[in-house]
Amino acid sequence: MYTSFRVQKFRCFRDLRLNDLGRVNLIAGKNNSGKTALLEAMYIHSGNRDPKTLLRIKSLLRDDDFPWRSRRYVSYTEPRNIISWNDVFNDFDTEKKIEMSAEFVEKSSQLSNDSSCFSLEISTISSDSESFTKILREYDVENNDRYDNVEILEFKSDFTSSPFYILLSNDMIRVSSSKSNILMPSNFLYTREEISSRIIAQLYSNMKKSGTISQFVEALKIIEPKLGDLDLLYSGNQPLIYVNIGLRQLLPITSLGDGMNRITGLILALSEVENGVLFIDEIENGFHYSVQEDVWKIIGQVARESNIQVFATTHSLEMIRAAHEAFKDDDPYEFRLHRLDRDSVTDDIEAVTYNQFGMESVAAFDFDYEVRG
Repeated sequence: MYTSFRVQKFRCFRDLRLNDLGRVNLIAGKNNSGKTALLEAMYIHSGNRDPKTLLRIKSLLRDDDFPWRSRRYVSYTEPRNIISWNDVFNDFDTEKKIEMSAEFVEKSSQLSNDSSCFSLEISTISSDSESFTKILREYDVENNDRYDNVEILEFKSDFTSSPFYILLSNDMIRVSSSKSNILMPSNFLYTREEISSRIIAQLYSNMKKSGTISQFVEALKIIEPKLGDLDLLYSGNQPLIYVNIGLRQLLPITSLGDGMNRITGLILALSEVENGVLFIDEIENGFHYSVQEDVWKIIGQVARESNIQVFATTHSLEMIRAAHEAFKDDDPYEFRLHRLDRDSVTDDIEAVTYNQFGMESVAAFDFDYEVRG
């Protein structure tokens, strides 16, 4: 698990450092304070190289029909015209490298001294350099009109043996196909993200095989206490989870509202990252304040049992208080709140971390906090 994290020159961050990271971490702050950008930075550092994260788009079309496909890369196309990596870099300055570093412990206990430090550098490759032409040849990119203005993003880390590249040109993206860049399993649950029925069915089947389905059912009962049996059935040619809530017939789980869809996606996402890390953007979405403490309790339970670290963002003071209530009696106290603020003079983003002692104050007083439910 991460015990500290530092990011420099990425998006809105000139130089941000977080210390005293817990098993469950909640990121709060005003709009444009970098909450989502921080999750993205950690997601990238953990090993994710999905161009959707960098380009902040919902989906890319995998171009399996390209005639020059190769095992060295995966190709994508995107309907709109994406032309530059500039907004990935702080102040749009691609001349400076993005740097990320973290202290990390492999054992389940945060008290372990068996720690390591891992770093990652992200930079653009100049079109004037010899390596630029070499990379183009390696990816079978020829100098013709289709590949005008090719931009190459290079990832170098001290936990991989070779660099990783993403090539961007108009509506074409190519990504190194190697998975050796992964530091730990990770997943990102985006705001109001819709998980396809096929993926839900596959993850449900995996949990059924591993004997962890009871945990999933208990989580669903937070939202619908009358929930009984679950079954995986086909609707047309689509597999769907159907649930019994005491009506004459089973209902597809996707028909039970935002809260049910959100808890389903959250638990299934956790099931994918054993011994890894899950990032959740705007965790309060879909959850009524009355169930928020129970949501945190099930997150904490799964995280402990599967050795998962959780990072989430919120705009809700109620969600912050619910988290403290859920974890306050645990020993050790594994929850941390990290508030991001902009310095009034330099405009740099800084982090303030609250441990159990600090959280007692946040939970007890209704002061003019920057997030509200």
